[in-house]
Amino acid sequence: MQQVLPYLFPYRNEPNKPLTTVRILHQAALLAAKIRPPFRVYDLRHRFGSRSAIAGLDLATLKELMGHPNISMTMRYVHPTPEHKQQSVQKLERFNTEQVLAMHESRGGDCLRKNFVGITPQSSRIYIHDVARLGSTSS
Repeated sequence: MQQVLPYLFPYRNEPNKPLTTVRILHQAALLAAKIRPPFRVYDLRHRFGSRSAIAGLDLATLKELMGHPNISMTMRYVHPTPEHKQQSVQKLERFNTEQVLAMHESRGGDCLRKNFVGITPQSSRIYIHDVARLGSTSS
């Protein structure tokens, strides 16, 4: 049976202690791979935090995974791309459209879903306005 060590990167001579610095090993690995600095080990941590946020991991969980004492420190890692921002707005618009459709249908309105396929940001804004107007005239 293989011994389980308490640390992912244990100290070489004392496996029950954590490795506290990797500077020399890191520099050697960069030279061997012909990677020019300023690539830092910290960049991997930052990449993990940023990619986790973009993937949709909630900030409270990300805060815990990264060991941050507060959300404001976690926010340093959140750098959404323009595409991610656009997808987030589209997600909100789809949610709002579904809410309006559900409200209209609960008031006895005809099912408008079957006539509206492929919601786009531009058409959903118009559609939400039209459905809201229809809902207010039918009550």
